[in-house]
Amino acid sequence: KEKEEVSIATKAKMIDSILDMDNDLNIALKSFKEVPTGIDLIINKLKHFLESQNIKEIETDKYDSDVHEVVSVLETGVDKIVDVVSKGYRMGDKVIRYPKIILSKWVRITIRY
Repeated sequence: KEKEEVSIATKAKMIDSILDMDNDLNIALKSFKEVPTGIDLIINKLKHFLESQNIKEIETDKYDSDVHEVVSVLETGVDKIVDVVSKGYRMGDKVIRYPKIILSKWVRITIRY
């Protein structure tokens, strides 16, 4: 079991720079109205490589305090994830990078007369 944990830690460390590149590409994508073909090909190859290494993106559809790192909170009328600053990843069951998110929270306003 110890050898397996060392192996996973070593693999996660090696993959870290690739995850940085994936994050940078996703930030760049936000600046395009239409995704250029070349960038789309790179993103797809990167996605397939990560899948082949049993690395999966952590879902950010719904807030989960166990896996999401909140970097900012907006006080609005709804509880939801507003933006994903950087994606998070799992290798098997182990989180190797937590997603950084901006969270919107419902705020109750009390009016006193």
